Amino acid sequence: MSDMEALTVRDLDRSPKKVLQASHERGGAVIRSRSGQSCLITRLESEQVPGGDKVLQRWLHGQYAKPIPSAQVHVVDRLVSGE
Repeated sequence: MSDMEALTVRDLDRSPKKVLQASHERGGAVIRSRSGQSCLITRLESEQVPGGDKVLQRWLHGQYAKPIPSAQVHVVDRLVSGE
């Protein structure tokens, strides 16, 4: 655990890339809050995540807008034009 970089909640909020890089390069990062509590962020290999790539692909697939059915296009067009 001594290899891990100690960062603050402020680092996590303002520069998450720095926290993720530290976690990736050193195997983990310790996040310390003002109250003295600490949390550990560690890197997981894709083999450690059950269905890792499939989960990511499903999530990405759901991030794009789905086209509306052609039956509703006419209704939306009328609403947009103010009729």
